[in-house]
Amino acid sequence: MDRPDGGTGENNSTKCRSILSARWAKFNRPNWSMGGTSSIFGLCRHPAAMPNQQRTPKAREALRSALIALLTEQPYESISVQDIVTRAGVSRSSFYVHFRDKDDLLISGFEEIGVNSYDDLFAPSTSNPYYPDFAGVLFRGTEREKDVSRAILKLGSNNPAFLHMRNMLVIKTREWLHSINTHVPEAELEPTVHYLASALQGLLTWWVTNDFPSSADAISNHFNQLAIAGLQGLLHLAPDNPAA
Repeated sequence: MDRPDGGTGENNSTKCRSILSARWAKFNRPNWSMGGTSSIFGLCRHPAAMPNQQRTPKAREALRSALIALLTEQPYESISVQDIVTRAGVSRSSFYVHFRDKDDLLISGFEEIGVNSYDDLFAPSTSNPYYPDFAGVLFRGTEREKDVSRAILKLGSNNPAFLHMRNMLVIKTREWLHSINTHVPEAELEPTVHYLASALQGLLTWWVTNDFPSSADAISNHFNQLAIAGLQGLLHLAPDNPAA
């Protein structure tokens, strides 16, 4: 059993992910930060799993490191909480202070990338006043944390961290498109949102699984150029008030 209450935690994890879309509006919540540096994938946090940053970082880091090491040895599905705590040298009770289950731990592995919420996914562009830097934050953070990125992205598109990143990209892209032009028809908005989110995540996955064949700056600049050209050509996007 992977939980003190006798359950595995898998049903709760699945249920939590199934209601993510209903919680996006509440994503920027002051009491749900994950500690450490920051978090891309921090929605499904157990209330009792909120860390004290000053008191518990060593245990959290040991658990993350243990999971990453185990992922190089066996499939994610076969890794148990007991495997993780044994490798980390911490108790099961300590695990559940910090994480709901192993999915929660996997999701927390992207803390090091440097995104505290979906609001941080896109950085201001230094070269274009209308379009953000869509890709720089993700690519530079992934480049800094190569081992974590390899371990998570090699799991494929159905692992909870991958799905969570996809949802965050969809939400942030939709929010940005609404902010820059409120008159984009819904029939054009949603396909564009999902195209951009999928393209960014797909390129990131390709880049990582091919052992970082170019620099983060080079690959993110390339993506930004493609994204902007497509938005200008297909939707003719510009701010509602260009003079503002």
